[in-house]
Amino acid sequence: MGRVNKILISEKHSYAKHKMGEPGNFPMHEIDSVECIEGRGLKGDRYFEKNEGHKGQVTFISFEKHLELMSFLGKEFDYKIYRRNIFVTGIDPFELIGKKFKVNDVEFLGVEDCAPCRWMEETIGSGTYDWMSKNKSGGLRAKVLNSGLIKLNDIIVLEKSI
Repeated sequence: MGRVNKILISEKHSYAKHKMGEPGNFPMHEIDSVECIEGRGLKGDRYFEKNEGHKGQVTFISFEKHLELMSFLGKEFDYKIYRRNIFVTGIDPFELIGKKFKVNDVEFLGVEDCAPCRWMEETIGSGTYDWMSKNKSGGLRAKVLNSGLIKLNDIIVLEKSI
């Protein structure tokens, strides 16, 4: 059984649309709870203003995979650097692709792997991109199927495959 470990949002993108030069410097804000809006995403997050129904409304990522990557690289770094929204423990988000699951009263649909980008190599270090790709640790893009509130330590409950 999985559990929400960390919740993060950012008002602006740091990697998207920064194809050349340095990434942006917009912080991820760690919060205790967040309002999820059906078809939109997380209130206050940079993806909230995208077209309704887009597939990356929220991203879930494994905190255990973060720890494994630090061990592989032999260094510590801030988990906020991935720019993902919900860190989970006790479940591999990749296993939720094509499945409905609930966090508190909010239902999500796991859509696809949120593959790592080249920025991981530049911001974390050499070998990061290959490790994350091989270990499917970029995270999970998901859609919000109904509005509601999720909080730290909420349990993730698998509903069914679609």
